[in-house]
Amino acid sequence: MESNKSNVAPAYRKTLFLDSNYIIYLSLFFKLCATVGHKPADSSILSNETLAKCGVSKSKLEIDRLKDGKKLFDYLTGEVRQGSEIVTSRFCELEFLHLLLERQAHENLLNAGVPFRLRSKRYGFLYLTSLEPNDYVKAAGEYQQLKDTLGEYSIEMKILEEVVDYEKQIIETTKIVIGSIMMEAPDAFVYAAAVVAEADELLTTDGTLKSIANKLRNPSEEGWKSIAGSFRQRLEEQSISTGEASDRVPFTLPEAKKL
Repeated sequence: MESNKSNVAPAYRKTLFLDSNYIIYLSLFFKLCATVGHKPADSSILSNETLAKCGVSKSKLEIDRLKDGKKLFDYLTGEVRQGSEIVTSRFCELEFLHLLLERQAHENLLNAGVPFRLRSKRYGFLYLTSLEPNDYVKAAGEYQQLKDTLGEYSIEMKILEEVVDYEKQIIETTKIVIGSIMMEAPDAFVYAAAVVAEADELLTTDGTLKSIANKLRNPSEEGWKSIAGSFRQRLEEQSISTGEASDRVPFTLPEAKKL
């Protein structure tokens, strides 16, 4: 992700874009590390022996998500050593914060004895009113802790919209995505942000997003070739009209990966 507003061509840096699901799993993994007192780089941290010794009990689903977080940490550590840049979007940041608040609200309601039947019927109202001011402070603190822990390993997760004024570009690109293929708006926004960032890789555990992104990048079927061709053409027309033409033309769309 480099700004093209300078007349000097920027040096190429590999760019990795993180979807919110991976940010969430990374946070869960760091939280476990703090609980058991092990460094994230410890290869044995998720072993049954280590967890049992620390009195930590996790379900298979939780272990799978923690493994995703561990894989991402190891991958980012290696990529940063090679000079890669890590970015995400403001939307992914907000989605992560929403999950932290949702988790806290669920815990508050559960502790108050509100049964699932009522929680599911009046989800929005109950969850909103169950949150206290301190819950919002706690969520913000947990997000800051994630960034601080990444910083300890020289990993900086940049917010795309903070680096350069990309908001308008992302919105316009999202319109092109939705106008080219039927995608849910949040997925389209995340994918558009990765495209605007000129990301080499879009790291996501979302199978649907991963499939669509890779079919747009490297279509093998005739139908997808037509969609991808039209999509690329519209992207290039947008870049020319806004004066934001990429140095990497034709557009190199991100490869979506689950580690």
